[in-house]
Amino acid sequence: MWDSSGNTNSCSFTVTVIAQADLSLSATASPNPVTVGSNLFYDVIISNAGPCAANDVVLSNYFSGGVETILTNATATGLGCPFPGPVAWWRAEGNGNDSAGANNGVVSAGVGYIAGTVGQAFNFDGTTGNVQAVDAPALRPQSFTVEGWIKLHDVTGVHVIIGKRVGGSTADSYSMWIGSGVLFASIADNSGSGPFLTYPEFPRSSALSGSDLVDMQSFAFTLQPPVPADAVSQFIKANLSPATLALLSAYAGGPDPQLLNGLINDLNTIINSGSIYTVPRFSGVTLSPETQYILGRNPMGPDLVHLNRYLIRDAYPADFAATVFPQLNDWFHVAFAFDDASQIQALYVNGALVNATFVNKHVAYDAHSVYIGADDNSGSPGFFYQGEIDELTLYARALTGAEVQGIYAMSSGGKCSPPSLLSVGTIPSGTSAHVTYSVMPTNCDALSAAFSVSSSTVDPQLLNNVAAASALVQDVPTNLWVISIERVSLNNDLLRLSWPLTCVPSSLRTTTNLESPILWTPANAPTVLMPGSKVSIVPASELQQYFRMSSP
Repeated sequence: MWDSSGNTNSCSFTVTVIAQADLSLSATASPNPVTVGSNLFYDVIISNAGPCAANDVVLSNYFSGGVETILTNATATGLGCPFPGPVAWWRAEGNGNDSAGANNGVVSAGVGYIAGTVGQAFNFDGTTGNVQAVDAPALRPQSFTVEGWIKLHDVTGVHVIIGKRVGGSTADSYSMWIGSGVLFASIADNSGSGPFLTYPEFPRSSALSGSDLVDMQSFAFTLQPPVPADAVSQFIKANLSPATLALLSAYAGGPDPQLLNGLINDLNTIINSGSIYTVPRFSGVTLSPETQYILGRNPMGPDLVHLNRYLIRDAYPADFAATVFPQLNDWFHVAFAFDDASQIQALYVNGALVNATFVNKHVAYDAHSVYIGADDNSGSPGFFYQGEIDELTLYARALTGAEVQGIYAMSSGGKCSPPSLLSVGTIPSGTSAHVTYSVMPTNCDALSAAFSVSSSTVDPQLLNNVAAASALVQDVPTNLWVISIERVSLNNDLLRLSWPLTCVPSSLRTTTNLESPILWTPANAPTVLMPGSKVSIVPASELQQYFRMSSP
């Protein structure tokens, strides 16, 4: 600018521009009314009237009326949000940090990272790998749930998923582990562990089947010469039955179900008849890492049969299926819950209740650390897990079956973090985001929900940042008051009984026979809340053989 003397002066100003966005909320509940035990959906629309983008948008919620909540986020793939949320959450995103609290884990050698169900997962080598979180008050809940995703590489021996040792013996305050292909879970007090919960459907059989021999013709032609070229084939041919040898001698190629059956039966006899491994016999075979791992621990019993099956696969990599146990390529969601008030413990696999029982004890704790992928073995880590573990989470309450099933159903969507809030991200000016909360009424009180939204961008209009919705709840029609009965597993005698949630009090009752007069008594069985129903696990061998649902 010019002054009166004709000189030129310059000046500058600092201008601060504050980005603003006008967020608003709307919420509706449907169906309204909703039947008790069924899904009620709260649809929430977050709108941004601008003029700027809203950054770091967070949606919070409050539910009332006895509701179990699972959340799906229509702007992403889905999120499971149990509330109250975790007290510890080891996500395995390149470290052992706790995403829910301050219980960070120390990651040992032998632990790597690999693609998991949600982001990355811990990859344990089965010999040294473990994650250790030192004892803390948050790791000592009286009621609790531990849940996460596992992928097995070895089902022989004992491999701990999570354990917190108590005392000087082998008891754990809480633990889940694989023992000879069976999933175990238990709590302990100062008198010891148990009763154990088990689920026997994890892969554990080493028997070969016809589908494992993917190229029978190649395998048969390898064995067919009077003296096969390699030592392993010589050994196998020497141990074939006369009937199979006759079929092999006459074989000219192509499908031959009779020869296939003979080879599989004889191979199963061979791998169950002691060690087939000698250094000279397998000197020309490249042994897989899992074969070397089992070989190095002096296997016996089922472990030895497992090794023999791996050795057959390694000797004929083009003829036999590359994966000895196809199930070992699968991710399983596992959850173990204990409710101190009801004294009920429950075990879930892939969202389904697979075992439950009463426990006449309270969890005891001491200063031992929590181990993931191992357990405290006389002061040092042991019972190492071989495989992947992802999203392992500890809650200070027993999740309901509805919540466990919701987390499983979300799969790769994962859980929300932090647990009581939903991060929506950025909402550009003039656009909106849609979030759906799926809730389940567990009684017939009217349901209400309140929602609020905030962002790091300045919002000058805060009054429209809240919304509420409510719904009435009605009873289940009486013609649907039926009990369903199914077998939990082919390998145990447990039955799963399910009956609907109702507005009026109802209970499961049982009797030994239907001869008059019929005496119905309350069924002494643990009851767990699942989506739309109550569920009990009972042994099929119990004297009570007849059940009914009744109300006062």
